[in-house]
Amino acid sequence: MLGGISLLEDSPLRRLQRMAAVVVAVVLLALTVFSAIPAQPQGSAPPASADNRGIGDDALYRLIAGRVASGEGYYEAVVAEHRANNYPLKPFFTVRQPALAWAFALVGEKGLKIILLALFIGCAVMLPKALARTSGEGIGILAMVLAVAVVAAGPGVMFHDLWAGVLLTLALALRKPDRIWLSLLCALAALLIRETALPAVLLWAALALLMRRWRELAGVVAVLAVFAVALTLHANAVMAVTTAADPASQGWSGFAGPALFVAGIRQSTALYFLPLWLAGPVVVLALFGFLARGQAAAAYALLWLIGLAAMIALFARPENWYWATLGLPLTLAGLAFVPRGLGDLVLALRGRDETSMESA
Repeated sequence: MLGGISLLEDSPLRRLQRMAAVVVAVVLLALTVFSAIPAQPQGSAPPASADNRGIGDDALYRLIAGRVASGEGYYEAVVAEHRANNYPLKPFFTVRQPALAWAFALVGEKGLKIILLALFIGCAVMLPKALARTSGEGIGILAMVLAVAVVAAGPGVMFHDLWAGVLLTLALALRKPDRIWLSLLCALAALLIRETALPAVLLWAALALLMRRWRELAGVVAVLAVFAVALTLHANAVMAVTTAADPASQGWSGFAGPALFVAGIRQSTALYFLPLWLAGPVVVLALFGFLARGQAAAAYALLWLIGLAAMIALFARPENWYWATLGLPLTLAGLAFVPRGLGDLVLALRGRDETSMESA
């Protein structure tokens, strides 16, 4: 609820009471200005060295996938490369699930790039149908998704988080109350690639429960059950090949702050080519766009992205900036709704005065 208005309504801002509209306008202005102040994420990344995970995550995933492509078992390859490059093996979720490495072994890097680009194109085609009210908004969403694809589809092919983010976006784009199986398959694929997609799927379940869509809720629960089995098998497989001497993670209490979410979005999109101070306001306005759009799909997008930003701000370390790609390409699509959203907010701010004059 927002000032007595439900986010599940279409264009909720235009129905705000004037005082609530003032609060929204002040908060939006404050966040936009604050986000334009250059800031480095709190904390510091470990120095790059052979003894301190100096090769980088992308290189690690490529080494593991290459060994699997050569015929080695996934978990044997993981143990060898994690130990050789001083990456943690405990707890079990420091090891990525095997789906992406197996896909690499099957189709190669070029094949993965083609598949990832195809998923982006699917998002570009279907997301406007799920969210846009006008052809202008649809073109805006299409442009934003393709702008992310051009920057991220190639370099990000070995980042599990980006795959999960694209699949979650496609799940939202394909979701129809009377035909949800494609959407559920995308959500399951996201979970099987990166377990950090779980909060997004749990949010989907919560909204289905809130809206009393029982068939949809049953489908999401079934996806979660399959994921639970797969994650259990993954955990057992990791623990079977590790020993007490293997290194453990340094933990997830980086408290990097919201700047890391913005930095991750900037690093992975066309925002990289804009001045640094513009990235924060653009991300804030994108979130505002989903708030202004209203209805179930945009409300889901807004809550998921805010939750992702909070997760990164509280738990990520600076080297975990790529967690933000879990919100791509969805995040920038919110920019398509900003012009109409600002217009709705202005109407809400002026509405009572105009009504009074008409009455007089």
